[in-house]
Amino acid sequence: MAHSSFGEELRRRRMAAGLSLSALATAVNYSKSHLSKVETGNKPPTPDLARLCDGALKAGGALRALAHAARPPDGKAAAESSGRTLDAEWLLRLPGGGPGEFASADLTGPVSMRFTAASGDIDALSSLLDLLIQAGRSSPPGMVLPIAIAQVHAARTAIPHSGGRSRKRLLTLAARAAEFTGWMAQESGDDSAGAWWTDLAVEFAADGADQELAEYADVRRALMTLYRGEAATTVHLAARVRHRHALSPRLRWLAALREAQGHALVGDDHSCRSAIDGAHALWERASRDAPAPPRPGGEGAVARPLGTSVPVDIMTTMVTGWCLHDLGRPGEAAEVLGRALPGLGPSSRRSRARFTVRRALALADDGSIADACSLIADVLDDIRTVDSATIRADLRCFANAIRRRRTHPSVADLWPQLWLILGGRGPQ
Repeated sequence: MAHSSFGEELRRRRMAAGLSLSALATAVNYSKSHLSKVETGNKPPTPDLARLCDGALKAGGALRALAHAARPPDGKAAAESSGRTLDAEWLLRLPGGGPGEFASADLTGPVSMRFTAASGDIDALSSLLDLLIQAGRSSPPGMVLPIAIAQVHAARTAIPHSGGRSRKRLLTLAARAAEFTGWMAQESGDDSAGAWWTDLAVEFAADGADQELAEYADVRRALMTLYRGEAATTVHLAARVRHRHALSPRLRWLAALREAQGHALVGDDHSCRSAIDGAHALWERASRDAPAPPRPGGEGAVARPLGTSVPVDIMTTMVTGWCLHDLGRPGEAAEVLGRALPGLGPSSRRSRARFTVRRALALADDGSIADACSLIADVLDDIRTVDSATIRADLRCFANAIRRRRTHPSVADLWPQLWLILGGRGPQ
């Protein structure tokens, strides 16, 4: 019972010195509760604590020797023996005005730090957002969202400290960061939070005279309504943006694709084809009118392209395949999606998983069960990694499509993994 020996000796020397537990805790900068657990043998002494107590109680190395004898031979429980808990609750306050605050309460006692807003280097902040967006293409929302929220906060609190061109750039940056945060919130399965962040992005965009992003918000909202099966609202939101001729061809192209998806949802082949044709025409204009790369420090340096990072031609083809499936032509859909998927780069893990699931769904509906299951098996790791609520919604549709074929060998092999990845709920 080496721990108890240290604790008993610590208590004996503390009382001999006439110190209360609180007084010793103050002297060694540890919490009273932690010292109490050490004295009773419920917590092992760390080398740092033993050194501090040895000095405070003038033990001449006796306490340090007992602590050394008490150390576990395999060095296990490092996090526990440090007096800190890696799963302690952290609180981060990010007020719009005034200093922010971080606080944590672990076994060593409460920690609190304050920080004030500053304008900083806008180019550096913009580069951080680029890296964050890149991470969002292949990482789960739970990893990205805390950083994204902090990014929005850093930009918004710097705005009052800036003026002129710097203020406009910060507003644009805050708007883009908030829009991205809304997308990650939707990917986490929280449409309400996604809408809230999208609305905030519109406010920043309006203050910064960023008409493109203010209008793009309706394309984002149309994606939310698309996944809720609200075809009429999806078409209304997207068509309004597509027919705004003052907007850039790229933004109107994105809107045309979303409008096509809305029409396909209700089987309106003619209107869907018209929107796809419109997207092709806008794509050609977008290619001709593509702006030159922004200069560092210029306003364009924070005005990154809105929407998908997937090349325009590939995205247009993939959405066409998506629509063909919803129009009841799964064989054609699978063929079109199959042509487009190889064009996705290795960094587009989220898009690759999304459209692979859509192709597998088309194959299943066309009767190619083995090929469909093989496709899903190949992207299960990607699906787990990106942890996308919208991809899981499509995967649930796939599970519904194959459930009546449970005796098929490919389905039987895949079904347990589908069940796990869908949270044990299976198809609905």
